Amino acid sequence: MFSSKKDRIKDYLEDEGYKVKEYLYQDGDWYHFKVNEG
Repeated sequence: MFSSKKDRIKDYLEDEGYKVKEYLYQDGDWYHFKVNEG
């Protein structure tokens, strides 16, 4: 089964060295992230 878009984006950001602080769900589709560089 495919992972959700949120999880894919979160995993990508963490792989790039960012710390994900919170998610904002908007327009029924896109996830917006607030991140800190780790």
